[in-house]
Amino acid sequence: MKTLLRRLHHLENARASLEHGPSMADFIWARRQRRLEASGQPEEDLPPVDYTGCRTIADHILRTRHVRMEHQRIGRAL
Repeated sequence: MKTLLRRLHHLENARASLEHGPSMADFIWARRQRRLEASGQPEEDLPPVDYTGCRTIADHILRTRHVRMEHQRIGRAL
């Protein structure tokens, strides 16, 4: 938990220093893409996720995980 809070604080500070830069989601996405490129892993091109009906963060995470698993299952079937 302490690590998550520290990372969020770091991201908030980085965002605060950029007045009209990219959104926080864009910042996190770009950082993730750089990490994937550095490790030599392919980019994930997931379909958009519909979060209609999700009321909690856990619902969002589960829905995203379900879409990711379905995407991997379909990819292996081809």
